[in-house]
Amino acid sequence: KSTLASSVYHQLREDLLRGALEAEGKLRVEWVVSRYGAGASPVREALNRLAAEGLLGRHDQRGFFLMPVSATELEELT
Repeated sequence: KSTLASSVYHQLREDLLRGALEAEGKLRVEWVVSRYGAGASPVREALNRLAAEGLLGRHDQRGFFLMPVSATELEELT
């Protein structure tokens, strides 16, 4: 059984890998909450997992941002 955080993680990861989100843009928790229909806690957990994988960057107290990905890195990830 999948948790809400896992569901957000998989959906957001897919969007990141498809290039559906603006490159190097700031990723606000509130925006992710509204886009994926989840609460703030599962969204933060998903964002932290993606940051740990290197798909997102994280600034303490300033939130998350999209990391630039080269064609070679994208091929490796997918």
